[in-house]
Amino acid sequence: MVPNLRFSSFADPFRIYTLKEVLQRISFPVTVDENKLYYQIGIRSHSKGIFYKEAEIGKQIGNKRIFWIEPNCLILNIVFAWEQAVAKTSEKEVGMVASHRFPMYKVLNNSLDYIVDFFKTEKGKQLLQMASPGGAGRNKTLNQDFFLNSKIYLPSLNEQLKTSELIELIEDRIETQIKIIEDYKALKKKISKQVIGSQKPNTHIYECLENNSSSSKESDFDEYTEGQFPIYGANGVIKHINSYLIDIPSISIVKDGAGVGRTRFLYGKYTVIGTLNYLTSKNGYNLLYLYYALDNLDFTKYIVGSGIPHIYFKDYKHEMIYIPKDEKTINKIVRCLSSLDLLIHNEQNLLLYLTKQKEYLLNNMFI
Repeated sequence: MVPNLRFSSFADPFRIYTLKEVLQRISFPVTVDENKLYYQIGIRSHSKGIFYKEAEIGKQIGNKRIFWIEPNCLILNIVFAWEQAVAKTSEKEVGMVASHRFPMYKVLNNSLDYIVDFFKTEKGKQLLQMASPGGAGRNKTLNQDFFLNSKIYLPSLNEQLKTSELIELIEDRIETQIKIIEDYKALKKKISKQVIGSQKPNTHIYECLENNSSSSKESDFDEYTEGQFPIYGANGVIKHINSYLIDIPSISIVKDGAGVGRTRFLYGKYTVIGTLNYLTSKNGYNLLYLYYALDNLDFTKYIVGSGIPHIYFKDYKHEMIYIPKDEKTINKIVRCLSSLDLLIHNEQNLLLYLTKQKEYLLNNMFI
């Protein structure tokens, strides 16, 4: 078999193996010293597959099965296993420990990076899911016998190395792109704080903004035809339909749930659902400037509710913000911050393109 996409310099078909022909389980048990602190790895999703959360553990190790980390191994999370749970250990983890839930394997006669990359593909995730019988979600646990007897198609070692080198280059570029976006956001935040947030407030929110609410639910639009007008919810655009309810610019604010207090500038023709309020400008105030001014406020102090957090306009409307007296200054601030928003938007689109490019390669260069 051959993949949909590969380097032209390689022509041999992929060979089929079982994972037990490729992976060798290793373990180095910890001899527990109750007076010593150990650092334990916790696995989460990460651009490279692993997130290192150091937790000091000592006497609480007790009789638990704990193993020293060996570098340059495949490490696997056997609980809820298919969710970004395979990664590569490195020299910086030497001296840390992992529980029996994170078995380690040496890769035999093949590329460790290629095997790790395989498990980032849809086929790799499906293999892990099939090897995880049991209940739903976090009740699932990987059956290691099933896992090791599963089949995998592999090219020659040289092709593995070249493929993984390409994937790594794209991953490095994605990491750089994320850093670029973070830097632009930090710059915008710093400028906004300096020109707006650090100035003496002089205007109440209720003086310049009018609160509007929606009674619409996401399910209300299930039967609507796909169209060009967005519906906004707490996390952004839910879907596009062929009609709209609002046709003036506004500032949406999440009024309940996990993202409570998060704001977004809306324009054009659109609809919002009931998890959002939308604020419109009063008396000719520059709405985009008001959006940047609200971005400097901390709405968490207005959160109420012991279960689902809520904020109410009646509570935060007396908050004061700074608005310059002259329109020239307002326009200058808006131009500066909106230009940074445009830069961030363009860089985010590039990040999306790179992410899709990586996804395409992963799902077409592997079998």
